[in-house]
Amino acid sequence: MKYKKLFFLIFLIYFSKFTFSQEEITYSFKNVYEEPFSLKKNDKVLILSDEAYLINKNRLLLYEEAKSAVLNMNYGTANTLLKEYENSLKISQKAYDDLYKKYEKANADCQNTISVTQKTLESQSKFLEETKKSLKKASEELEGAEKNLKKEKRKGFFKNLVWAGSGVIVGVLLSVIL
Repeated sequence: MKYKKLFFLIFLIYFSKFTFSQEEITYSFKNVYEEPFSLKKNDKVLILSDEAYLINKNRLLLYEEAKSAVLNMNYGTANTLLKEYENSLKISQKAYDDLYKKYEKANADCQNTISVTQKTLESQSKFLEETKKSLKKASEELEGAEKNLKKEKRKGFFKNLVWAGSGVIVGVLLSVIL
């Protein structure tokens, strides 16, 4: 039974490679000195080397001009191409530096805005705390004033009651005397 399973497994593995269809690869580099080629839409490339470089058409034309200039020993053209390349690198570096300076300025502005906002929020928080304390104190003072008013009303009632009682007593005494 074990041998049948093993035989069946080997049979499947052996014939499975024939069941998958592989597309034909039209481009391949066998060494690094081959001419570059252009890839079109839906082209497939199998890269078997350690690394590969993809460049655009303009850069490829520049490299081909440099290669032909070096092969033809036309150092003037090669030097011109190198200078153009160096100039483009300088321009790119300047653009990068300008962009980095703008980033640094924007970052500093953001940090400044955050700092100012934080200070404003802290001052507003302190102001709100002071306002809460002031409102609490005013509420306590109003409660005290309300209690004092109630006391004064009671005193006024009792005072009027005493005056009324003394008036009645004086009236009764005067009528008794007279």
